[in-house]
Amino acid sequence: MYGFKVENGKISLSTRGSGLAGLYELTDCQMVEVAGRGVLGGVKVALLCDEEGLLKADPKNNLTACDLLAEITNSAPAYLLGGGLAGTCSLVSDDDLRGLSADEVARITKALDNGGYPYGNSTFNALGIEVNVIRAY
Repeated sequence: MYGFKVENGKISLSTRGSGLAGLYELTDCQMVEVAGRGVLGGVKVALLCDEEGLLKADPKNNLTACDLLAEITNSAPAYLLGGGLAGTCSLVSDDDLRGLSADEVARITKALDNGGYPYGNSTFNALGIEVNVIRAY
């Protein structure tokens, strides 16, 4: 299973463990919150964030996650409304917050490319074939 990690100004593909432990690891926190749900590349997705991210000392606003949330919910970015998302965020399937399949990853990656998001290099395994995705910045 896969998920997208949204941190440090870019989006990258990561393998994702099962259950809450997998969500916590992918989102780099101990309490996740669903920041929003929507559709990206025809895939129902959920954007997760650290529930206590804004309460931590010196929180870092994740502008890429705010833009991505606006994209999937067809709304204005949260930082324009006086809010925001802090720290590492993650993008997973909205189907019980499960990991993404290789097909869903391909569809979301295409949507990210079309949207101009800073998507990094990634490698994933689809049907036993290792796929290397290299993006120019």
